[in-house]
Amino acid sequence: MGRAIAHFDSDHEVIAAGRPQLEFERPETIRAVVADVRPDVVINCAGMTHVDACEGEPERAFAVNAEAPGVLAEAAAKAGAAIIHLSTDYVFDGKAQRPYREDDPARPLSVYGRSKLAGEDAVIASNPRHAVVRVSWVYSRFAGNFLSAMLGYAASQPEIKVVADQVSCPTPGAALAAALLRLAEGVHNKGAYGRFHLAGAEAVDRATLAEAVMKWAAGHGRPSVPIRRTLTSTFPTPAPRPLYTALDSTKIRQVYGLELPGWRAWLDDTLTAITGG
Repeated sequence: MGRAIAHFDSDHEVIAAGRPQLEFERPETIRAVVADVRPDVVINCAGMTHVDACEGEPERAFAVNAEAPGVLAEAAAKAGAAIIHLSTDYVFDGKAQRPYREDDPARPLSVYGRSKLAGEDAVIASNPRHAVVRVSWVYSRFAGNFLSAMLGYAASQPEIKVVADQVSCPTPGAALAAALLRLAEGVHNKGAYGRFHLAGAEAVDRATLAEAVMKWAAGHGRPSVPIRRTLTSTFPTPAPRPLYTALDSTKIRQVYGLELPGWRAWLDDTLTAITGG
C-alpha cells in the first residue's frame, strides 16, 4: 500500500520512508527518521502481512505489527504529527452475519490478527491524534496481491481451486491511496480521531473474484483457466482464516466524506497495469 501512496499524483508532499533508513525491527531508525522529516501526518502502511509466516514467527510478528507502530506513533506525537495506521479485517473472527462496524468486538483467530489488534491499541495509546484504519483485500498494480496471484497460476496450471466461503470487501489500492491522502488532510485539519473502516463498497467471495479475473484474462489474450470453487476446510493452513470479514465503512463516510467504489470499478485498470497492457 505504501508504494501506491508514494506513486499517487498528489498535491501533498509525500515522503516515502523505508529500508534501510527505516526498519521496524530497529526502533531507533523509526525515531531518527520521524525526527528528521518532522511530518504533519504519518501514514503507516508497513507490517508483517504474510499470515502464515506470522503464525510461525509470533515474536517477530508482534515486534513488527504491534511494538513498532507504537514507537512510530510516539515519535509522531513528539514531532507534533498525527498518525494514520493501517490495520486489517483479520482482527475479527468472521462469524458475523452483517458487515463489521468499528464498535464490534475484535476476536482475531490468528497471530497476524492478534498482532495487528495489539498494534491498533499501541498506536491509540501512544498518540492522541490517531486514525486507525482497517482495510480488507487490497489489490493494486503492485505485486503480491490476489489478482496477480491468479494471473500467475493461470499461466502454469490447468485449473485453479479457490475458496468460495471466504467473503470480504476487495479494495482498489489506487482509490484507497487517494482516500488516505484526503484523510491525512482531514486528520491534520479536522481532528476527528479513532478507529475507522475503509474498504470497497461491495462484498464478494474469493472464487467469484477469481472468476472475474479469468474472464478479463480471456478477453485480453491472457492465459485463462477454469476456477474450481472449494471450501476453506480443504486448504489446511498454519493460520486459521476468518470466513466473513466484510467491513461497514459508514463511519468514515459520515465523518470525513470518504467512500470507496466496489471491486469491479478498478478491476480492468488494475489488471491492465499488472500485465503491462
